Amino acid sequence: LCKHIIEYQCDDSILFTAVDQVNRGDPTTIMYPEHGKWIAFLNLKAGKKAMEMAAFAFALTLFEQGMRLLHEEHWLNDYQLSLELFDCALKCSYAIGDHKKLHVFSEQVISSAKSFEDKLNAKFYSFSSLCDASMFDEAIKKGIWVLSMLGEDIPFSTSHSHILAIIAETRSILNSYSFETLLNYKMMADSIKITTMKFLSRLI
Repeated sequence: LCKHIIEYQCDDSILFTAVDQVNRGDPTTIMYPEHGKWIAFLNLKAGKKAMEMAAFAFALTLFEQGMRLLHEEHWLNDYQLSLELFDCALKCSYAIGDHKKLHVFSEQVISSAKSFEDKLNAKFYSFSSLCDASMFDEAIKKGIWVLSMLGEDIPFSTSHSHILAIIAETRSILNSYSFETLLNYKMMADSIKITTMKFLSRLI
């Protein structure tokens, strides 16, 4: 049943019912690691559906259940599944204001992810959590460091005249485009640039 639901599209009610049923079982009775992986993926799939419905607290319980089904070497053998479960869990933790769980999940991702790009979501929500807690000095330092790693060098201090000059230059560039031209541009698809803009918008 789990394999069928994973491989094929099914009604949301069927997905949630199936997940509820398998989660009621005792995880210690799972005989084969592959079966635990299927159930973990099923929880990931249902959790994402719950996120689409803005049911973040419920989604978090599904992601946490999926994590409990991962084997000890999951970051090595089931890397993508692990990354998605933890990434989604930290997003939900941030959405419901559970900063303690957010810290735990982000630390796991930052310490276990294979690349800097795979750590970006964890770093962004950790940084956002600092902003929300009014820990601005630490947030600014972390935000500027991440931006520098993304190729955007932000000075810690600058003059008022320099800022005005940059604003004038930006205005001049934008004035060379019509409103219709700007509207017709394709949406940004570069995930690194999107993350860069997210950090910049929070810093502002």
